[in-house]
Amino acid sequence: MTKLTEKMESVAHKRSRPKAKRTHVDSVGLPAGVTTTQEPEGVNSNDLDDLPDLDPSSWEAYQQFIRGDEEVDALLAQVLKATESNYEKASGIQEESQKQDILSQKLQNSVGEALDTSSAANELADTTLAEMDETVSRLGLGSGIRVGLGCLVR
Repeated sequence: MTKLTEKMESVAHKRSRPKAKRTHVDSVGLPAGVTTTQEPEGVNSNDLDDLPDLDPSSWEAYQQFIRGDEEVDALLAQVLKATESNYEKASGIQEESQKQDILSQKLQNSVGEALDTSSAANELADTTLAEMDETVSRLGLGSGIRVGLGCLVR
């Protein structure tokens, strides 16, 4: 424990002093424009690696953080897998929808043609019935029945 206290005091003592600034000094006798650099005194970063951990629970907290991070990664992997699955399903649905659109358009065209044909058949039936009514009214009821039966036989 005394070693730790000494190390902390030496670091605290070094930190309490103002840091030296790098200064560029023109040296006498050197060619013009050439300068030298003074290195500041202080703590070397490699020395900080040798310091013991001041909080004993920090390693546990770091391990807990790593476990939490791994759990988040596992959850994100599940989300990615589900998203990819949904994307594949949606792509299949889109392809099937395009096929169904084509079939639906063909069906709509066929229904349109059937409606046109049925409208033409209705007009023909209306015309035939009107002609039969006209014939029946001209010839009388008995003749109209014979004409109607003749139309049906054709």
